[in-house]
Amino acid sequence: MNGEDTSLHADTGVTSGSFVERSLNEIRFWARIMKEHSLFLRLGFRAEDTQLIREANQFYRIFERIEQTAHSFNNQTDPEQIRRFNSEVQRAATNIFFFKRKILGLILTCKLPGQNNFPLLVDHTSREANYFSRRLLELNEGKLQALPDAIIRENVFFLRIMADHAKFIGHLLDPSERKLVDLARNFSNDFDQLLYQAKDLESMKPQSQTVPLLDQFLDQNRVSVASLRDFKKTARDLIEQCKIKSIIHPLLADHVFREADRFLEIIDMFDAHLTGYPITSKS
Repeated sequence: MNGEDTSLHADTGVTSGSFVERSLNEIRFWARIMKEHSLFLRLGFRAEDTQLIREANQFYRIFERIEQTAHSFNNQTDPEQIRRFNSEVQRAATNIFFFKRKILGLILTCKLPGQNNFPLLVDHTSREANYFSRRLLELNEGKLQALPDAIIRENVFFLRIMADHAKFIGHLLDPSERKLVDLARNFSNDFDQLLYQAKDLESMKPQSQTVPLLDQFLDQNRVSVASLRDFKKTARDLIEQCKIKSIIHPLLADHVFREADRFLEIIDMFDAHLTGYPITSKS
């Protein structure tokens, strides 16, 4: 994210000046994520799952084209053209969401024995597709959550994503990498606790939406996300250099690093806007 208009922080609607920039930022990031999900899912299928492999390859091509198109636009592109593009991408995000849920159903009913996609991983990727789809709808409708609500919602979403990542890393490292496995397990426990705290804060709304509480909430999460981001970067570099034993695809290692880095950017953006935001107590 670049600048203050690259994520959801408004308490009213989306201004015309920020709409294009914010839309392109979301699509450039998440289209790449969706494209990579297609690859990871395909790599986990069995050789005989030819229809699922074809569908995954088709989604890879769709999001690759979307990503390329997004990079062909700039902040001066006609907002109406971006609005139509958002709608097209939102439909693609919805379609890949249903594809992922179909896969999850097949796995949970034991119709894909021997495949290598964790059910939680498939659920995880579907949550991200739903998030992406919802974000584009919000942008097109110009209806963004007020800052306090956005802070809590975004953190609940991303804290769960980070907890999932730690669990995946721990399971995909070779068991002989005992210290790294222990580190991943510790991160998983840490983010589970942070997620529970975030859900507690959410359930206490609106009384919990004070500047001091939200500021502490962001500060605490930032410390843990930065540590996990650095761990992911180290793991990614070691995997690329063939210095640790794992079945983690190098692209997956970079994929989870980029998502942690984005979460940090969102936290920093929220923090930058929080102190100037008038939050009044509600009964």
